[in-house]
Amino acid sequence: MVEIAIETGKTVIIEGVANSINLNLQSIMKRSVSKHGGQSLIRFCRKQYKYDKNFRLYVVSKHTKPRFGVNITNHVTMVNFNINTESLQAQLLSLVVMNERCDLENAYVENSKEAFDAIKSLKGVEEGLLRQLEVDVEDLLGEDQLIRTLNESKNTAEYVA
Repeated sequence: MVEIAIETGKTVIIEGVANSINLNLQSIMKRSVSKHGGQSLIRFCRKQYKYDKNFRLYVVSKHTKPRFGVNITNHVTMVNFNINTESLQAQLLSLVVMNERCDLENAYVENSKEAFDAIKSLKGVEEGLLRQLEVDVEDLLGEDQLIRTLNESKNTAEYVA
């Protein structure tokens, strides 16, 4: 079945995959295509098959966080369609608020952006503070820039809170 799909450019969906991928599928997932006599060939189950560029392989796992080897994850695109109750509720609430009170939703989005920017700023101050703390202990007490950075860090943290 897979062999025919490879040659005709059809789509194959493999469901119920565990945390390991069959070695035969790995060559397809890596798209180890070689050219021979003007044709594109791919190795599958120890045989060479003519490879159609429209061929697609989708592997579906019921694991929320499947852990495939590096030799697979470097060659594929993983999409997580896992849905949890909290995120679904948040999305539905956002849609209801957008329909009922658009101004509230816009304010929420704006506040979220401001909070993200504040957290990002706090992270930058924290990194600067850590860089300054790398100096020698004797130099630490007389460091005016360090004291200014500590005060800035305190003010930024109070603003974010």
